[in-house]
Amino acid sequence: MQTGDSCELSIPAIEVVVTSFTRYPAPEDIGWLPRPFAVLAVAEVFDDRDEEDTAQALYLSEAVPLTIERLGRLP
Repeated sequence: MQTGDSCELSIPAIEVVVTSFTRYPAPEDIGWLPRPFAVLAVAEVFDDRDEEDTAQALYLSEAVPLTIERLGRLP
């Protein structure tokens, strides 16, 4: 690849549990641009692992599209 080339990245869908959501009153200055206006913490659903082992924070900015589909209620 060279500078300016296009690249498509495929990431398989995974089932996650939302563990927390924080919305900042103004975009948060955390050292990079664009500054995020919210953070969504999620953990992948596993039967045999602790949620904390797979937790991830998604820093959301208005420039990042995000589609979340509710699959239903967990047992």
